[in-house]
Amino acid sequence: MLLGQFWTTVLGVSFGVAFLSLAFILLVCFAGQILQCSKKASASLLWLWKSSGIIANRPWPRISLTVITTAIILTMAVFNMFFLSNSEETILPTANVSNSSFPASNNQAAILRAQSLFFLPYFIYSCILGLISCSVFLRVNYELKMLLMTVALVGYNTILLHTHAHVLDDYSQVLFERPGIWKDLKTMGSVSLSIFFITLLVLGRQNEYYCRLDFLWKNKFKKEREEIETMENLNRVLLENVLPAHVAEHFLARSLKNEDLYHQSYDCVCVMFASIPDFKEFYTESDVNKEGLECLRLLNEIIADFDDLLSKPKFSGVEKIKTIGSTYMAATGLSAVPSQEHAQEPERQYLHIGTMVEFAFALVAKLDAINKHSFNDFKLRVTEETSLVLQTLGYTCTCRGIINVKGKGDLKTYFVNTEMSRSLSQSNVAS
Repeated sequence: MLLGQFWTTVLGVSFGVAFLSLAFILLVCFAGQILQCSKKASASLLWLWKSSGIIANRPWPRISLTVITTAIILTMAVFNMFFLSNSEETILPTANVSNSSFPASNNQAAILRAQSLFFLPYFIYSCILGLISCSVFLRVNYELKMLLMTVALVGYNTILLHTHAHVLDDYSQVLFERPGIWKDLKTMGSVSLSIFFITLLVLGRQNEYYCRLDFLWKNKFKKEREEIETMENLNRVLLENVLPAHVAEHFLARSLKNEDLYHQSYDCVCVMFASIPDFKEFYTESDVNKEGLECLRLLNEIIADFDDLLSKPKFSGVEKIKTIGSTYMAATGLSAVPSQEHAQEPERQYLHIGTMVEFAFALVAKLDAINKHSFNDFKLRVTEETSLVLQTLGYTCTCRGIINVKGKGDLKTYFVNTEMSRSLSQSNVAS
């Protein structure tokens, strides 16, 4: 519009005020980013920082600034049309200088009038650009865009077809003897605005549809990613419940084939089977225990208490293998490097067996309440080879005799006494 119109005082003042208003809005919106780049910000500019934060975090200030910005652009598109009458009054009298030279004066008036009206199509182009400016705000609601463009279209058509229709008719008559509907500036201008209005509505609705669809996809992807992470963590926990941590990491860190197996050989490993005697006889399904659910609840509480002990730092070397019915299976000595026990001193390479014994005593302590009511006497039974190792660690063992062990045949076994001298083991640990 600045390039296509005559320069007047009204034009300069109006565009100057509009430019300053838009520049101020732009400054307030980006004040936060600008002040972040500057190392030293004045205290007097703190209100700009706060205003920028409010605009960034609250929707209503953003919507208000959007409406104000759009209204300024839409208004400036036709603002200077209301000052065309002054130009006509100064031009039209020059057409009748004298009656004697009427034909020449008439032609001269037509030329001057054409020169003063040739920029009228630029107002229509500016109106189209004003409508396009509404679609620049991609994150604005579609209904708000439609409302702004509808108000603008009604206002533009009112100006083109009613208030300033005679000015546009003069433009068509100056250029064409018989303008017709296709050469009528006000009619074709109104049609052009309507076409752009419909086009921008369709584009705005399509843009909002894809924005909403993109939001739903991102939200769905975020939920699926959280579910996958939760499932991975759950699988890791389940895998670490049945395998040592370094073995679980071995399978989780690499993509292995289904037939690939993992194995390591250890010279000294301590395995414990903590069994609750006569649990099968204790388990019954009746109305009293809710068809056996109370029996399973008690067993689950016992196993949960056993698992809680594994979280203590002193039992970090104990690996839970699995539970078989009412039997709790755990092991120690399953280090990440199986050959590291050879590098240790002879009196220290069996400390993991002592750790397992301490863990077994902790399990017995958890069952004290059950023992007092059921008169069970849980004891720790070991083989002869294990008893010799425990004696070097300061434990005392009592021979039980030869019994039949499933899978091993007749073995001489020992009971580990709860009253033991730990002076030797403590000295070994201190050394």
